[in-house]
Amino acid sequence: MYDQQNNTLFEKGSDCLYKIKKGSAREKIVSALCMNKGFVPTNLLAKFAEKPNTKLTISEIQKISLLFKKKFDTDKELFKGEAGSGYRINPEIRVVNV
Repeated sequence: MYDQQNNTLFEKGSDCLYKIKKGSAREKIVSALCMNKGFVPTNLLAKFAEKPNTKLTISEIQKISLLFKKKFDTDKELFKGEAGSGYRINPEIRVVNV
């Protein structure tokens, strides 16, 4: 979901979890994961996010995940990671882009 300044928003009801600037690395990571139902290799996510290496991409994923957990007071992971396969959106979490 986007606000009037084209920032990506995660929402629960009317509560904004976190604004992500359109075109930012975090927005690119979330968009890439939302477009793919399966796992996306970390090196491919790094290319989407225009990050020089996978360590920086993993760091961004961890930051987004932590913010998700704090705002929604949950132990659920927003992303599922699997060694050798990459990341995907947790199938238990519904992400909607309007």
